[in-house]
Amino acid sequence: MFKGMKPHFWWGMGIFYGYVFVMMILEMNVPGLTYAIKLGGAPISFLYAHLIGLYLLPLGVAYLFWWVPEQEDKKVKGEKKDAAS
Repeated sequence: MFKGMKPHFWWGMGIFYGYVFVMMILEMNVPGLTYAIKLGGAPISFLYAHLIGLYLLPLGVAYLFWWVPEQEDKKVKGEKKDAAS
């Protein structure tokens, strides 16, 4: 099913799941991290779970999924142009 997937796909999945597992391990091992630390009255977990995990991280990975193929296309077009010269 995943045979032939490009490396940037695996980098994106590693970023998504790596972030989730790092935050999960931190919440399980750091006492009081989840609700004791507050920022503006809201628990800090809302900041890293909602703002970073739901907005910034997907935007970054979406940019990665757009940018890497664009660079590969430019590289291929540059090689074709050099070969035609």
